[in-house]
Amino acid sequence: MDDIPRPLPRPKEESDAAADESRTRGLEALEHSIPYKLYKLALRGSAAKSAHIKKTVGLAIDEWKVLLLIGTFAPLSTKEVAERSTLDKVRISRTTDRLVKAGLITAARDGSDGRKIELRLTRRGRTKYQGVVASLTAWDGAFVEALSARERQQLDDMLQALDARIDALATRF
Repeated sequence: MDDIPRPLPRPKEESDAAADESRTRGLEALEHSIPYKLYKLALRGSAAKSAHIKKTVGLAIDEWKVLLLIGTFAPLSTKEVAERSTLDKVRISRTTDRLVKAGLITAARDGSDGRKIELRLTRRGRTKYQGVVASLTAWDGAFVEALSARERQQLDDMLQALDARIDALATRF
């Protein structure tokens, strides 16, 4: 083992300077990246919106997302909730269990396909659903008040263009 040549250590100042330069380049690339800026904005917006819904309706983020999907597209299976959301099946299963126990949704076997469980809102769930919709509408309205109607339309157009660009780049990268 002693016969293995080892590289000579660089002077500490040189390695620190190179590491600092590398971090600076990485940080600049990240901070100027439009997808990263959108990602950070989405995370912050989601957290703020979820805190508002938790305070006004009393549901955690997974709960209100699943409740919203079921209320909008019922009946849904857990698989269909997963297809329409960003949540994985395990989180959806746990969330639907909590919503059933809270009396907000029902989970019953599909009459035509006994393997499929249909999720539907209960009367109490419908009331919570309406609260979620009202809270989302109020929060989103207050959020976009920072932009004029023209700016909102421009932003929507730009987001659609970037979304289409992702599809085009999928074949290129």
